[in-house]
Amino acid sequence: ILKTFPYVSCILLLISGTFSGIPASPARANTLQAQENPSGITGLTDGIIHKGQPKKQIPGNGQPYQIAQGITVSGNQGSAEWIFTADETAIPHTSLTVYVCGVGNSYVTYTITIYGAGTYVLNASQYGAFNQGLALEAPEQPIALSGSVRVHYVDESGHSIAAVENLKTLSWLEGDPVPQYQTLNTPLYRESITYNGEMYKLDTNLIPSNANGFYLPGQTIDITYFYKLSAPLEVSGDVVVRYVDEEGKSIANDKKLSTLSWFVDETAPAYQTLDTPLYQERINSKGKVYELDVNKIPDNANGFYMANQTLSVTYIYKLREIPEKPEEISDIPKTRDDFTLETKAVSPKPLDKSYAKEKLPKTGERPTSSIVSIAGSGILLALYYIIRRN
Repeated sequence: ILKTFPYVSCILLLISGTFSGIPASPARANTLQAQENPSGITGLTDGIIHKGQPKKQIPGNGQPYQIAQGITVSGNQGSAEWIFTADETAIPHTSLTVYVCGVGNSYVTYTITIYGAGTYVLNASQYGAFNQGLALEAPEQPIALSGSVRVHYVDESGHSIAAVENLKTLSWLEGDPVPQYQTLNTPLYRESITYNGEMYKLDTNLIPSNANGFYLPGQTIDITYFYKLSAPLEVSGDVVVRYVDEEGKSIANDKKLSTLSWFVDETAPAYQTLDTPLYQERINSKGKVYELDVNKIPDNANGFYMANQTLSVTYIYKLREIPEKPEEISDIPKTRDDFTLETKAVSPKPLDKSYAKEKLPKTGERPTSSIVSIAGSGILLALYYIIRRN
């Protein structure tokens, strides 16, 4: 039997077995005592006072000591209280056998059970001066296991054609049922994949045998789906040009551009409506003239076809208002004579053809009218000269 020092607390952790240095108990308590804490840790004692003392001691100095995964215990010198704390990493249903040491080589047994994170305060002072130390017997804990699953998508040569899908890593305790995984009949099962503009089809003759199954402890299961290259994927598109008024009503027939096709790995063909006959500045519709609203030229007047879609290019027009021609108004009212003069002014004058009856002079012959005119002019000049002399 080890000598017990006053005011020294202790802790002993044994993985399995019993304390050979603790003799059988000569005394028993009459009732079963239980203490519970809603935080996730419970303590239970049978109330039996045993004789004996643990062999190994760890002083209770206020510092926490780890006694199992995620579980610590701490005590103060000369105190009958021991504080057990469990964090989120503690394994549920962990049980610890605790021996609380008292004076006179006595001890009381407690069973501490961990259900989750929390704190439990053990106080055995109701059984006497049990403030000499603490010893624990920790049973072998179940081993936590985990596994993962990855899904691969490859072509016939084994080259990846899609990102690897990782299933959630699962954990379980040794001895518990192993969790299952499934990829068939889920989004992980892909019948076709488009990669670099080419279509790949699932090879249903090579469905992996481990497409569904169970996780393996400490391992990563690789599931591989194989795909075959299929014919290039071809797409097509259309463009329609519309002409509408400000209310959205059609004022001219729609113009449909040619339907074009191309492969998905190619650049979509371009189309153009500006600077083409499709761009109309004026439209006559039902006797009315409409003018293009240049402030509302559509953004997609020029652009690229879109796969498996019909693009609508809409030009909007405003109704043009034509002012009436005003009549010319004269300040002087017209009379009947004015109308007669206007009529005479515009009436054609008959052509005088009397000259056609006159004969032309022969060669060397002077017209008589010309001789008379010359003689008259000479007489007038002579008279003018005589008068000036007188």
